[in-house]
Amino acid sequence: MTRTNEITQTLRELGLTRTEAEVYLATLQAAGAGPVSGYKVAQGMGRDPANLAKTLSALVKCGAVRVVQEKPRLYLPEPPADFTDALIRNTQNTGARAVQLLADLTTPAQVGLPLALREPEQAFDRARHMLLAADREIALYASPDVIDCLGDEIVRAVDSCSGIAAVAASDHYSLKNVDTSIIPMSAGLSQFRSFAWLQLVVDAETWLVARLDLAEDAPTPCGWWGHDPVLATIMASGLNAAVTGSVQPAAPTPASPEPEPEQVSEENVEPAAGGATGFESGVIPEAIPETDEDNDDDGIKFIIKHEEG
Repeated sequence: MTRTNEITQTLRELGLTRTEAEVYLATLQAAGAGPVSGYKVAQGMGRDPANLAKTLSALVKCGAVRVVQEKPRLYLPEPPADFTDALIRNTQNTGARAVQLLADLTTPAQVGLPLALREPEQAFDRARHMLLAADREIALYASPDVIDCLGDEIVRAVDSCSGIAAVAASDHYSLKNVDTSIIPMSAGLSQFRSFAWLQLVVDAETWLVARLDLAEDAPTPCGWWGHDPVLATIMASGLNAAVTGSVQPAAPTPASPEPEPEQVSEENVEPAAGGATGFESGVIPEAIPETDEDNDDDGIKFIIKHEEG
């Protein structure tokens, strides 16, 4: 692909037709010495000037060129940076308006249904849209490079939020006019420190989780998003707690009560090893009273006797 074809294709991706992209490029090339007429632009392209009048009018309308003189009509191209920025803003505004117009068509079946994000650019677009629509609450946790990519949208969203704005990174990060916290990475997550990732919850209703460093042709989705107030609230609560440091350790499991010592009757006490009877302590037991039970059928009397010394 030649450089001219590459530029033309890029301008088409920004919303111009092929003819508009070619005429804008020709106007840039022809206007090196100052304003140019439609005739000069057509001459440089080898086309009929009458066929370019409509295209030049379209370029004026979209902000690609401007008229600097009426008779004869002369044109100057807008600087590429200004022109492309205007195109991007118009596209974003048009997209936001389309979403608002289509909001009433959302069906209950879509609530709670996770939707795949096929490639990182799609995930970034969805995250930008969520931030643009934020009204009450934002909970965001991401790697620093992702926060950098979404920085302008995050700042605008935080400014417009009427409630909580919890923005956190895995490492030190400074964002203009936004308090950015650090959530230390767990041992399991630290192995992914070099990856780009994002967790975002807006208004405790919409959630998004994505890995943003995958190739566009990766066989699996790079992330998921959905509209589910229950799941979004759970995710936001965890992020808010981590940012505010209000996470408390769980209560320890109560220890099982120790069993009561078994009551052992004197009848069951066995003599100590070696035939000891407990007299070794020097304590002389009371004399055992003689009873009828002490006599067996043969009239033999058993008496335990202990003599000192």
